[in-house]
Amino acid sequence: MRRTPGTVLLAAALVLPMAPAAVAAPAATAPATTAGSQVLARDGGSPPPTLTALAARTRVSTAAANARIAQVLATRTSSRILGARFTMTVWDPATASWVYQRRAGASLRGASTTKILTAVGVLATLGPEHRFPTTVRAGAAPGEVVLVAGGDPLLTSADLRRLAADTARALRAAPAATSGEAVPAASPAASPTVDPSPSATPPQPAVVVRADDALFGDRQWRSRGWPRHYVPAQVRMVGAFARDDRKVRDATADAGAFFASALRAEGVEARYGGEGVAPAEAPTLATFAGHSVAQAVSRTLLVSDNDTAEMLFRQVAVARGLPATWAGARQALAATLTELGVPLAGVRIVDGSGLSLDGRLTAPALTAALARALDPAHPRLAGLRGWLPVAGRTGTLRSGDKRFHARPARCAAGLIQAKTGTVADAIGLAGYAAGADGSTKVFVGIVNSRPTRYTRAQTRIAVDRAASSVTGCW
Repeated sequence: MRRTPGTVLLAAALVLPMAPAAVAAPAATAPATTAGSQVLARDGGSPPPTLTALAARTRVSTAAANARIAQVLATRTSSRILGARFTMTVWDPATASWVYQRRAGASLRGASTTKILTAVGVLATLGPEHRFPTTVRAGAAPGEVVLVAGGDPLLTSADLRRLAADTARALRAAPAATSGEAVPAASPAASPTVDPSPSATPPQPAVVVRADDALFGDRQWRSRGWPRHYVPAQVRMVGAFARDDRKVRDATADAGAFFASALRAEGVEARYGGEGVAPAEAPTLATFAGHSVAQAVSRTLLVSDNDTAEMLFRQVAVARGLPATWAGARQALAATLTELGVPLAGVRIVDGSGLSLDGRLTAPALTAALARALDPAHPRLAGLRGWLPVAGRTGTLRSGDKRFHARPARCAAGLIQAKTGTVADAIGLAGYAAGADGSTKVFVGIVNSRPTRYTRAQTRIAVDRAASSVTGCW
């Protein structure tokens, strides 16, 4: 194996503190495999391969498999379709060594493979079970209620309707909570005579709904390096509100206005009055517990959701007690990755989705992040593998998208779990491959300055072909 300068240091940084046989164990443990299987099954795919399945297809020894991978990749990575700025690495956690390296130290646009770092960062800081609550509190002025964003990227209209129903009940039970004037509940057949019977609907407060999206700190909604046409087609302006993954320019107003309409549907006279902040001592009227980090990371990785990735990026800063601004999120993610032992030389963290044309990644950084998720010493990361798309089966690696559908890559279908990436002249693929020796390998392949005489589809096929080599598609 050819070693480039710095190889020994990088390998040392990636050695996992355990016996080689234990490295691949998380792939078969209940927390990682079960969570991943549920996500994949819901999207019509198959669960990721377990170690039992990998062992059943073992054909060669680890030494023989690794030697063959290096030999085949030396040929396949020299394809003119991949161009001169192509990096490819394969790491074997079982032997704690590099199997193959091509331009391993290159600093390149990683596109959506950046989402791997974002996912690792938020899982490490908050854990997969943490939830992002959305609350309703009494406002600063009489008759106001404030919808307070918790930065839940998966918030839906149905969630807001339930929250509105709970809020309406709270207002009926204690209308003085908003210090507003009581008015009769709206009804198509309202009567001026109040029915004094116990079953009568009590008076409802007339309220003004404010929306508080202060969690994410600043108003610089677009990242450095985002072309203007990306917003809102590829990504929303980043804020702490979302609803149904709608691509709107002002998600705060969208959520606030919808919540006001949901209150009206519950019989509360309400209107949206713009943004506002609840006083620190204001009582909480209702709470929606929110969706979990695991659910958000799963969506981010499986379908490459840019909006979810950017909100999770800010949540890393919140978790570390830093301002949830672009600068704060960059600092927070870099600090978290450094604590995990991810080498950041040559890495430039700009956003959480990888859309920025200014961002840069390296194969060693992605490899280290992926390797940590196989390490039992980091149980919060254990589910990551199961949430990645499966080659030829799910998410952005579906065969319907022409991924792993042609020979020789087709034989790797179901044996690779990886994050895709495409932006401008960059195409990437990084994740896990089931080796012919029955063990898990970590691989990274990134093309920059894609030769334009070939289509993006041709380049992706070439990248898939290189990745399939790691599974024994020789």
